[in-house]
Amino acid sequence: MKVDQNFATLRFKRAAIGALVIAALCTGATYGTAQASVIDQVNLPAHNALLNDAFVVQQQQVTAGISGTLAGIDLFYDFLGNGSDSVSVGLGALGPTGFSGSFAFSATVSPTAVGANFIDTSAANINLNAGDKFVIQVLGFVLSAFPSTGIEESINPYAGGDLIRINGPSVIDETTDGQGISLAFETFVNPPSTGAVPEPASLGLFGAGLAGLGWLRRRSGKSPTLAAAA
Repeated sequence: MKVDQNFATLRFKRAAIGALVIAALCTGATYGTAQASVIDQVNLPAHNALLNDAFVVQQQQVTAGISGTLAGIDLFYDFLGNGSDSVSVGLGALGPTGFSGSFAFSATVSPTAVGANFIDTSAANINLNAGDKFVIQVLGFVLSAFPSTGIEESINPYAGGDLIRINGPSVIDETTDGQGISLAFETFVNPPSTGAVPEPASLGLFGAGLAGLGWLRRRSGKSPTLAAAA
């Protein structure tokens, strides 16, 4: 009878330890929700088309409102013309004569539709904290014939930064020079993923294993008198 009892106790102990081992192995199986892109900054066109003349640079300062990775930007086109634009993104604020930093993202963009055209910047892995400044630069150039593409501005000035127009030696702050003009754009951010949480099944196994070992510890701690009576 005692041998059977000891054998049953041994089996129970092995089962409890096995539950702990399985739970430990399963803690890697977690679940968390990856966040989809969300719209951060918005400055919609208040109709005032800007003709992107050949090799004229437009630099718009943007202030991030959400922490995360810059997923992309929308630029708005009033007409498509015969050209394309070089679009760049750089971290940092505009200076009096324009952006002096380096660009983390650059791409040649050929708009495909009048209105919003999305530019995917996710591959550049541009990480932003709320309040960070960055610059969207648009360099218009003609590929075949005039006119080039027509990118839109907004006559409602964007509160997070100015728009500077650079044409050779000429530098004009179009936001503060009396015109109150900003680039029309939207920015999209991928917020950080939610924290990974162990699956409930793993937590259940871990709890069961601890409870079993606790029961065995209490059982082995009985006084000799009680053990003999049992």
